Amino acid sequence: MTNVVETTLQQTLVDLIALSLHGKQMHWNLQGPEFHDLHTFLDGVIDRARTNYDEVAERMVQIGCFADGLPATVAETTILPPLETGVITTTKCFQQLEEDLMAVSKKIQESLDEVDAADKLSSDILIRVCQDLEKDAWMLRARCA
Repeated sequence: MTNVVETTLQQTLVDLIALSLHGKQMHWNLQGPEFHDLHTFLDGVIDRARTNYDEVAERMVQIGCFADGLPATVAETTILPPLETGVITTTKCFQQLEEDLMAVSKKIQESLDEVDAADKLSSDILIRVCQDLEKDAWMLRARCA
């Protein structure tokens, strides 16, 4: 398999793992207006991230790559910035989560054309991941409008 496919899938894997961890951290420490709705929404984002990173990792193994989701690898290679510790206000959560979702989608899209040229099935998985990420980001923006 070409390097761009493996590299893009690996980056997507660690970023989705980091996104799910960010989501859980926000979920546990959330406070403020619209708490219940956002708390519940986070569960869906986390579930979709987990489903998607599982599919990405399984695709990597199918095409002969090693899927590295070890904690140290995730911490060292994710594009997502670390979250602040402590209480996360609903306002900050809306902002940070939307930024994280779009950052992961944009990172995937940077090499999507090259992946598509090399492996259409991996490209299809990545497109579905971006669709999920951007739909969640849209839902957050719609709540804040």
